[in-house]
Amino acid sequence: MTEQLLVNLAEEFRELSLGEEVQVLENPPSALEFARIVAGNKPVLIRGATSHWPALTKWNSAYLKDTIGDHVVTVAITPDGYADSVADDKYFVQPLYEKMTFREFMAQSIEHPSGDPTTLGVHYIQLQNDSLRTEFAGLLKDIDVDIGFASEALGSLKNPLSPISCLGGGAHVLSPLFHCREAS
Repeated sequence: MTEQLLVNLAEEFRELSLGEEVQVLENPPSALEFARIVAGNKPVLIRGATSHWPALTKWNSAYLKDTIGDHVVTVAITPDGYADSVADDKYFVQPLYEKMTFREFMAQSIEHPSGDPTTLGVHYIQLQNDSLRTEFAGLLKDIDVDIGFASEALGSLKNPLSPISCLGGGAHVLSPLFHCREAS
């Protein structure tokens, strides 16, 4: 009984706060428009905000292996691709974390030799707290760390206290809605 009430409450909250659709902007917003979106605490898809980034044409398996292949990264591993989520409606599941080179991560997640990632677990990158700068710094040259409209609305992302995290993995990675509220 109590469990069903909580499920109903969660569904009603989601419907009231998020609505049924995600807002889509075809172009980057002004700083004022972005500040209003953030204040509304609702998801938005912003098209074209990164279309000039070299990463869009450079980042493929060969480039990533050449650029950061020998760097040691923190890899999350789960049996089924779910982590930081509730399993069997009663357990909060966290992944096993292992250090390995990015090249080894690629072999386990993207180019898995057996074709079945569940045999060795599902490997993915999800470390928070500025992992782009700390574990993937070789890729920073391919993106804008400072996003104009967001920086103007929220403060500069060049601030070393503003974390930028890198998330990724193969096709078997499953993720609940990601939301990060890091204090800057």
